[in-house]
Amino acid sequence: MSKILKNTTGIEIIVKAIGNTIPASSQLLINVEEYLILASADSITELTTAINAGDIVVNNGTKDLSSTEGIRYIQMTEPTQVEEGGVNKGDAITVYNFTGAGINNVTVDAAGKATIDVSAAAVTFGTEYTYIESEGVSATGSLEWQEKVQLTTSGIPAGDYRIGWAFEGSHDDEPEDAQFRIRLDGTETINEFRLGGDDDDSGYHPFAGFKRVTLTSGVHTFEIEFRETDDGTTKIKRARLEFWRVS
Repeated sequence: MSKILKNTTGIEIIVKAIGNTIPASSQLLINVEEYLILASADSITELTTAINAGDIVVNNGTKDLSSTEGIRYIQMTEPTQVEEGGVNKGDAITVYNFTGAGINNVTVDAAGKATIDVSAAAVTFGTEYTYIESEGVSATGSLEWQEKVQLTTSGIPAGDYRIGWAFEGSHDDEPEDAQFRIRLDGTETINEFRLGGDDDDSGYHPFAGFKRVTLTSGVHTFEIEFRETDDGTTKIKRARLEFWRVS
Protein backbone atom coordinates (compact mmCIF):
# COMPACT_ATOMS: atom_id res chain seq x y z
CA MET A 1 0.00 0.00 0.00
CA SER A 2 1.26 3.44 -0.92
CA LYS A 3 -0.11 6.82 0.06
CA ILE A 4 0.52 9.52 -2.49
CA LEU A 5 -0.84 13.05 -2.40
CA LYS A 6 -1.08 14.67 -5.84
CA ASN A 7 -1.12 18.46 -6.19
CA THR A 8 -3.37 19.42 -9.14
CA THR A 9 -2.74 23.15 -8.78
CA GLY A 10 -0.01 25.39 -10.10
CA ILE A 11 1.25 26.33 -6.64
CA GLU A 12 2.79 24.25 -3.87
CA ILE A 13 0.59 23.02 -1.03
CA ILE A 14 1.95 22.79 2.50
CA VAL A 15 0.72 19.87 4.62
CA LYS A 16 1.23 21.29 8.10
CA ALA A 17 0.42 18.06 9.97
CA ILE A 18 3.48 16.29 8.62
CA GLY A 19 5.54 19.42 7.98
CA ASN A 20 5.95 18.70 4.29
CA THR A 21 5.14 20.32 0.96
CA ILE A 22 3.52 18.98 -2.20
CA PRO A 23 5.23 20.68 -5.13
CA ALA A 24 3.07 22.44 -7.73
CA SER A 25 1.60 20.00 -10.29
CA SER A 26 3.55 17.20 -8.64
CA GLN A 27 3.09 14.65 -5.89
CA LEU A 28 4.30 13.63 -2.44
CA LEU A 29 4.90 10.03 -1.33
CA ILE A 30 3.99 9.70 2.34
CA ASN A 31 6.41 7.69 4.47
CA VAL A 32 4.90 4.78 6.40
CA GLU A 33 6.14 6.42 9.62
CA GLU A 34 3.87 9.38 8.87
CA TYR A 35 0.67 7.37 8.37
CA LEU A 36 -0.46 7.83 11.96
CA ILE A 37 0.12 11.58 11.87
CA LEU A 38 -1.63 11.83 8.50
CA ALA A 39 -4.65 10.03 9.97
CA SER A 40 -4.96 12.40 12.93
CA ALA A 41 -8.02 14.58 13.32
CA ASP A 42 -6.07 17.80 12.66
CA SER A 43 -4.57 16.37 9.45
CA ILE A 44 -7.94 15.11 8.20
CA THR A 45 -9.51 18.50 8.86
CA GLU A 46 -6.66 20.20 7.00
CA LEU A 47 -6.73 17.88 3.99
CA THR A 48 -10.50 17.40 3.62
CA THR A 49 -11.08 20.89 2.23
CA ALA A 50 -8.29 20.54 -0.35
CA ILE A 51 -9.35 17.03 -1.36
CA ASN A 52 -13.03 17.98 -1.72
CA ALA A 53 -11.99 21.01 -3.79
CA GLY A 54 -9.96 18.77 -6.07
CA ASP A 55 -6.67 20.53 -5.24
CA ILE A 56 -5.29 17.30 -3.76
CA VAL A 57 -5.94 13.86 -5.15
CA VAL A 58 -5.10 10.77 -3.10
CA ASN A 59 -3.50 7.86 -4.94
CA ASN A 60 -2.99 4.39 -3.48
CA GLY A 61 -0.06 3.50 -5.72
CA THR A 62 -2.37 1.95 -8.29
CA LYS A 63 -5.04 4.51 -9.07
CA ASP A 64 -6.41 7.92 -8.12
CA LEU A 65 -9.22 7.77 -5.58
CA SER A 66 -12.39 9.80 -5.38
CA SER A 67 -12.55 12.44 -2.68
CA THR A 68 -14.60 10.20 -0.38
CA GLU A 69 -12.32 7.23 -0.99
CA GLY A 70 -9.22 9.40 -0.56
CA ILE A 71 -10.26 10.83 2.80
CA ARG A 72 -11.16 7.38 4.07
CA TYR A 73 -7.90 6.01 2.72
CA ILE A 74 -5.64 8.42 4.54
CA GLN A 75 -7.47 7.60 7.78
CA MET A 76 -6.11 4.07 7.52
CA THR A 77 -2.97 3.61 9.62
CA GLU A 78 -2.09 0.07 8.58
CA PRO A 79 -1.42 -1.33 5.08
CA THR A 80 -4.63 -3.37 5.04
CA GLN A 81 -4.93 -5.59 1.99
CA VAL A 82 -7.74 -7.78 0.70
CA GLU A 83 -6.76 -11.32 -0.21
CA GLU A 84 -8.79 -13.90 -2.04
CA GLY A 85 -7.50 -17.43 -2.49
CA GLY A 86 -4.03 -16.26 -1.43
CA VAL A 87 -3.96 -13.58 -4.17
CA ASN A 88 -3.60 -9.93 -3.17
CA LYS A 89 -6.59 -8.12 -4.63
CA GLY A 90 -5.53 -4.63 -3.54
CA ASP A 91 -6.16 -2.14 -0.77
CA ALA A 92 -9.21 -2.94 1.31
CA ILE A 93 -10.72 0.50 0.90
CA THR A 94 -10.64 0.31 -2.90
CA VAL A 95 -11.83 -3.26 -3.33
CA TYR A 96 -15.59 -2.84 -3.27
CA ASN A 97 -16.68 -5.88 -5.24
CA PHE A 98 -14.91 -9.20 -5.08
CA THR A 99 -15.68 -12.89 -4.91
CA GLY A 100 -14.77 -15.07 -1.95
CA ALA A 101 -16.11 -17.92 0.13
CA GLY A 102 -19.49 -16.71 1.37
CA ILE A 103 -18.84 -13.05 0.47
CA ASN A 104 -21.12 -11.58 -2.17
CA ASN A 105 -20.25 -7.91 -2.09
CA VAL A 106 -18.50 -5.22 -0.04
CA THR A 107 -19.53 -1.57 -0.26
CA VAL A 108 -18.34 1.58 1.48
CA ASP A 109 -20.65 4.56 1.73
CA ALA A 110 -19.78 8.25 1.74
CA ALA A 111 -19.31 8.21 5.52
CA GLY A 112 -16.80 5.39 5.28
CA LYS A 113 -19.20 2.79 6.64
CA ALA A 114 -18.54 -0.65 5.15
CA THR A 115 -21.36 -3.09 4.41
CA ILE A 116 -20.46 -6.74 3.79
CA ASP A 117 -22.98 -9.03 2.11
CA VAL A 118 -22.21 -12.53 3.37
CA SER A 119 -24.08 -15.67 2.40
CA ALA A 120 -24.76 -18.18 5.15
CA ALA A 121 -23.08 -21.54 4.66
CA ALA A 122 -25.38 -24.16 3.23
CA VAL A 123 -26.90 -26.24 6.02
CA THR A 124 -27.62 -29.93 5.50
CA PHE A 125 -28.17 -31.33 8.99
CA GLY A 126 -31.80 -31.22 10.08
CA THR A 127 -33.24 -30.42 6.65
CA GLU A 128 -36.01 -32.42 4.98
CA TYR A 129 -37.68 -32.70 8.39
CA THR A 130 -40.93 -34.70 8.53
CA TYR A 131 -42.99 -35.91 11.47
CA ILE A 132 -46.19 -37.93 11.78
CA GLU A 133 -48.09 -39.58 14.64
CA SER A 134 -51.09 -41.79 15.32
CA GLU A 135 -51.99 -41.51 18.99
CA GLY A 136 -55.16 -43.61 19.21
CA VAL A 137 -55.42 -47.34 19.91
CA SER A 138 -55.38 -49.73 16.94
CA ALA A 139 -55.96 -53.46 17.40
CA THR A 140 -55.77 -56.59 15.25
CA GLY A 141 -56.14 -60.33 15.57
CA SER A 142 -54.78 -60.89 12.06
CA LEU A 143 -51.63 -62.83 11.28
CA GLU A 144 -51.01 -60.39 8.42
CA TRP A 145 -49.03 -57.24 9.01
CA GLN A 146 -51.18 -54.16 9.61
CA GLU A 147 -50.04 -50.59 9.10
CA LYS A 148 -50.38 -48.31 12.10
CA VAL A 149 -48.79 -45.15 10.64
CA GLN A 150 -46.81 -44.21 7.54
CA LEU A 151 -44.41 -41.33 6.99
CA THR A 152 -43.87 -40.25 3.38
CA THR A 153 -40.94 -37.97 2.56
CA SER A 154 -40.92 -35.24 -0.02
CA GLY A 155 -38.69 -35.64 -3.07
CA ILE A 156 -35.43 -35.64 -1.11
CA PRO A 157 -31.84 -35.54 -2.39
CA ALA A 158 -29.60 -38.56 -1.97
CA GLY A 159 -27.84 -38.66 1.39
CA ASP A 160 -27.79 -40.02 4.93
CA TYR A 161 -30.92 -39.58 7.05
CA ARG A 162 -32.16 -40.36 10.54
CA ILE A 163 -35.45 -42.15 11.12
CA GLY A 164 -36.73 -42.28 14.68
CA TRP A 165 -39.72 -44.14 16.06
CA ALA A 166 -41.70 -44.65 19.24
CA PHE A 167 -44.89 -46.53 20.13
CA GLU A 168 -46.61 -48.50 22.88
CA GLY A 169 -47.74 -52.08 22.27
CA SER A 170 -49.68 -54.78 24.07
CA HIS A 171 -51.36 -58.19 23.57
CA ASP A 172 -53.84 -60.21 25.58
CA ASP A 173 -53.24 -63.86 24.75
CA GLU A 174 -50.48 -65.59 26.71
CA PRO A 175 -48.26 -67.27 25.53
CA GLU A 176 -48.65 -66.02 21.96
CA ASP A 177 -46.54 -63.14 20.69
CA ALA A 178 -47.43 -59.68 19.45
CA GLN A 179 -45.05 -58.45 16.75
CA PHE A 180 -44.11 -54.95 15.57
CA ARG A 181 -41.70 -53.70 12.91
CA ILE A 182 -40.36 -50.57 11.19
CA ARG A 183 -40.33 -50.79 7.40
CA LEU A 184 -38.63 -48.77 4.66
CA ASP A 185 -40.36 -48.44 1.30
CA GLY A 186 -42.47 -51.52 2.04
CA THR A 187 -39.55 -53.86 1.34
CA GLU A 188 -36.86 -53.46 3.99
CA THR A 189 -37.31 -54.16 7.70
CA ILE A 190 -35.26 -51.67 9.69
CA ASN A 191 -36.12 -53.09 13.10
CA GLU A 192 -38.47 -55.71 14.55
CA PHE A 193 -39.88 -56.22 18.03
CA ARG A 194 -41.87 -58.91 19.81
CA LEU A 195 -43.92 -58.89 22.97
CA GLY A 196 -43.65 -62.45 24.26
CA GLY A 197 -45.99 -64.49 26.42
CA ASP A 198 -43.85 -63.94 29.48
CA ASP A 199 -44.36 -60.20 29.08
CA ASP A 200 -48.12 -60.48 28.90
CA ASP A 201 -50.04 -58.51 31.50
CA SER A 202 -52.44 -56.87 29.01
CA GLY A 203 -50.70 -53.55 29.71
CA TYR A 204 -48.79 -51.41 27.27
CA HIS A 205 -45.03 -51.57 26.82
CA PRO A 206 -42.97 -48.72 25.28
CA PHE A 207 -40.70 -49.24 22.28
CA ALA A 208 -38.43 -46.59 20.76
CA GLY A 209 -35.30 -46.27 18.66
CA PHE A 210 -33.68 -44.71 15.61
CA LYS A 211 -31.45 -45.65 12.70
CA ARG A 212 -29.24 -43.83 10.22
CA VAL A 213 -30.15 -44.83 6.67
CA THR A 214 -28.61 -44.00 3.30
CA LEU A 215 -31.29 -43.10 0.77
CA THR A 216 -31.38 -42.42 -2.95
CA SER A 217 -32.98 -39.26 -4.28
CA GLY A 218 -36.76 -39.34 -4.55
CA VAL A 219 -39.75 -40.14 -2.34
CA HIS A 220 -39.47 -42.75 0.43
CA THR A 221 -41.87 -44.22 2.99
CA PHE A 222 -41.47 -45.52 6.53
CA GLU A 223 -44.16 -47.55 8.31
CA ILE A 224 -44.84 -48.90 11.78
CA GLU A 225 -46.62 -52.23 11.37
CA PHE A 226 -48.04 -54.75 13.85
CA ARG A 227 -49.69 -58.20 13.93
CA GLU A 228 -50.77 -61.12 16.13
CA THR A 229 -49.15 -64.55 15.77
CA ASP A 230 -52.14 -66.72 16.75
CA ASP A 231 -55.66 -65.95 17.90
CA GLY A 232 -55.08 -63.18 20.43
CA THR A 233 -55.31 -59.41 19.98
CA THR A 234 -52.33 -57.11 19.42
CA LYS A 235 -52.77 -53.44 20.25
CA ILE A 236 -50.67 -50.37 19.48
CA LYS A 237 -51.00 -46.68 20.36
CA ARG A 238 -48.98 -43.44 20.48
CA ALA A 239 -47.10 -44.39 17.32
CA ARG A 240 -44.72 -41.68 16.06
CA LEU A 241 -42.18 -41.35 13.25
CA GLU A 242 -39.64 -38.55 12.87
CA PHE A 243 -37.28 -38.02 9.94
CA TRP A 244 -34.49 -35.60 9.03
CA ARG A 245 -31.31 -35.34 7.00
CA VAL A 246 -27.91 -35.98 8.59
CA SER A 247 -25.50 -35.44 5.69
